[in-house]
Amino acid sequence: MHQIREGLWSEAAVRVVIADDHVRHRQLMAMVLALDPRITVIGQASDGAEAVSMVEDLEPDVVLLDARMPGVGGVEACARIGQLAPATRCLMLTMADDPQEIDAALAAGATSYLFKSVESGVIVEAILRAAATGAGPNRSPATATVPSAALS
Repeated sequence: MHQIREGLWSEAAVRVVIADDHVRHRQLMAMVLALDPRITVIGQASDGAEAVSMVEDLEPDVVLLDARMPGVGGVEACARIGQLAPATRCLMLTMADDPQEIDAALAAGATSYLFKSVESGVIVEAILRAAATGAGPNRSPATATVPSAALS
């Protein structure tokens, strides 16, 4: 089931879908992003397959994907989204610092690869940069270690 934020969308706002199998991370990220008027969260998915379906239905500008989800993970979802909607940018979020996973995500078309523990402003700026410029792929300096409590 898709969760869509009700209300009017700003035409100028970056439209975002969040995909994470951890409901608390997903909800917290949605609340944080809702504080920025330049971003509108239009959907939340619990796995990669649902994220791909949402991209087809909702046509977001950016998808935040948890790299490790059961079933269709973030890397595979990113590759599918790239085929389905090449203009949609994928930002990979993870708790793990796995160089092979980073390489796989970037090869699948991820614009950036960020740790979930970074400050929320870093994620906001990555979303805005990806939407405005399509910048990437990028091993962002935003992957610096910050206590994971920020999104726990």
